[in-house]
Amino acid sequence: MTRMSWFVGAAMLSSALLSPSLAAAQQQMPPGHDMSGHEMGATSNPLGSEDHSCGLQSPAFCDTFDEPSPYISRTGQMNPSRWSVSRVNTGVNTNQGEINTWASTLAMHCKTPIEGVQPPQDYFMCGPEFGESNHFMEAIDDDSHYLYNDARILQPFDFTGRTGTIAFDVDAKTSGSHGWWLEVWIVSEPVPGPHADQGHIENVKDGIGVYFIDPCGLPVPAGDAGSGQVGVSRVDVVRNSSMQSTKVNKNTCTATSPDMLNHFEIKLSQNRLEVWGSDHMKQNFQLLSSADGFDLPFSVGYVNFEDSHYDAKKAGDGVATMQTYHWDNLAFDGPVLPTPRAFSVPDALTPKDSSHVNLGYLLSSGGLEKGPLNLAGVDLSGANSAMLTFNAYGERSVNYRLNGGAWHNYTLNSGGNWSAAAVPVDLAELQNGNNSLEFQSEGGGRHVVANIDLLVSAQGAAQASSAE
Repeated sequence: MTRMSWFVGAAMLSSALLSPSLAAAQQQMPPGHDMSGHEMGATSNPLGSEDHSCGLQSPAFCDTFDEPSPYISRTGQMNPSRWSVSRVNTGVNTNQGEINTWASTLAMHCKTPIEGVQPPQDYFMCGPEFGESNHFMEAIDDDSHYLYNDARILQPFDFTGRTGTIAFDVDAKTSGSHGWWLEVWIVSEPVPGPHADQGHIENVKDGIGVYFIDPCGLPVPAGDAGSGQVGVSRVDVVRNSSMQSTKVNKNTCTATSPDMLNHFEIKLSQNRLEVWGSDHMKQNFQLLSSADGFDLPFSVGYVNFEDSHYDAKKAGDGVATMQTYHWDNLAFDGPVLPTPRAFSVPDALTPKDSSHVNLGYLLSSGGLEKGPLNLAGVDLSGANSAMLTFNAYGERSVNYRLNGGAWHNYTLNSGGNWSAAAVPVDLAELQNGNNSLEFQSEGGGRHVVANIDLLVSAQGAAQASSAE
């Protein structure tokens, strides 16, 4: 299916018209939300599935997005008891009021262009009204920056002593390393927005990243369709915060088309990775890429699906700076590990101007500029561990405390850019219901925090396990 750039000459609709389901959901998220898992196992079906198995014979996790969340939270219409969503813009400039700034974007609501979309409405669902299965979409305008969003499955992925499979459907179009592409990161900690791209941002402690970035030597036309092919020519492994590119043994390309979903499967053990994929018609399922010999230092981790952008104006004349990706049937196999309860601080959503909104919170040595923050509806029943996760931008370290208790220090792991923190919390510092959260910068200067969650586990699932 060929298509002209959807935003050229398209009829523009108000973002309030995203869909009846989205409009009805624009309410405040209720205080707390439990997490639940599904029964699971192994093995795959190369053509994907719409039968609640997500293409796996016995999935440990599967989301077909049949039921949008009735409440809009930081995850948009995605279920906040199963997902955490983060948004990261590396172009922070606190002196100019750019505090994790997000631009309004044009977005494709299935087949309908919508203007003026801002977080958290940038993660949304549709399908049946257009004769398609319900699925989720996310949209970004890069606004000449390097930025990305991240959807993390809260349930841990266990591939201990085996080859695990991560399955997903997406219209994996790309314009190459300038413009837009997709990444999948499996990391050892439940941090928000894990990312490792030298020269831009490196905040992963231990993990492996798969880049659906190669336009396969084809020209990228104006618009949002990409080159029409995608390959996985890059795999990065991070050990103890040190990143290295891993040799890709094979790079076979497959066809893509907007709003036509490829089916992909990532098969991962501690020493080998394979990427299998179909074309946009879910045909020609084949091995696309492989890499081995990397010896991951963990075997239980967290799966992150990322939409990455880098100044698409440099990709070629007329290449769209905005992009909408369509996703469905996201899953993995293996043992079913318990999912932590997640309690989130909403994005700041402070208008910067008529077309930009700041998502982060500004802090100095005196504390938060607008604080303290609130973690609402915390449920500690049966809890035996907790973890605070957040992104912090700055040079040195930040202090944090809960409910007016003792201050704790976190040293930033990506000096001068966004760090990704997952720090244990003493249950004695928490209480049922509302919990206040404060931050202050250490050693002077102004810092920014964003994408803040409290993870509470009744069975120790808030901390990923490392392989022995």
